[in-house]
Amino acid sequence: MRNIVDDLSVLHSFGVKGVPRKAPTITLVRWHPPSPSWIKLNTDGLAKGNSGPAASGGSTDTSLEVPCPCWTRIGHDIPPTHF
Repeated sequence: MRNIVDDLSVLHSFGVKGVPRKAPTITLVRWHPPSPSWIKLNTDGLAKGNSGPAASGGSTDTSLEVPCPCWTRIGHDIPPTHF
């Protein structure tokens, strides 16, 4: 664990006026399965620069208790996926 007082002292010695941020608020979130006949699609992705490495992934979920497909792609110049 870092000592914020020491960190601020170092910043002040260099003439930087650091102000500590407020602690984040914790919010309770509950997941609910999709309604029958609906499919929930979760996706995410990232890229390092315009032509750098990239990755994407996603998963699906239904109201049924059965496994659903998920995917990931990692590499350079990943073409867009069309559904």
